[in-house]
Amino acid sequence: MTKFDDLCSAYASANVRENQHRQDAYSFAGELAQRYKGFLEIPDDCFQLWPTDKEIKGGMKYTPMGAVHLGEDSFWHLGLILTFSVSPGTYPKQQIMLHFRFKEVAEKKYLITISEDGGQHTLTCGVESEFNTFFEFLQKELAAWFNDGLKRFLNQDDSSRHIGFV
Repeated sequence: MTKFDDLCSAYASANVRENQHRQDAYSFAGELAQRYKGFLEIPDDCFQLWPTDKEIKGGMKYTPMGAVHLGEDSFWHLGLILTFSVSPGTYPKQQIMLHFRFKEVAEKKYLITISEDGGQHTLTCGVESEFNTFFEFLQKELAAWFNDGLKRFLNQDDSSRHIGFV
């Protein structure tokens, strides 16, 4: 076996590990999305996956494979768009994107955040109670965001004023 063959073998092994890491991230993102959708009991048309590195456009549907990307910060990124209205089927509607950042820290265990300065949570694939604890945290954060939205908006100066979650 040549030294070049050794390098080719090392490359092949690294490629297998990288592909498995990517597949594990897609699987975790799918579990996160499905569990959160079930937790919220949200209608299909009010919940969608979205890549955080793309502009939101109507009519697009993404799977975890299309919505997840690996950022330069070494975290995987996933956007979930939730569409809210005062009551089902009425206007106005507001969409917000939750930007999840996650990284595998042990086998089947992921560190997850919803912002760079937000709290960190650890979720284990298949452990419903951990996901539900995280979703309860999200529930409180979103409710507080809606409840304080007008005050936050009015307290901003003109140069930084915007409406949105992320």
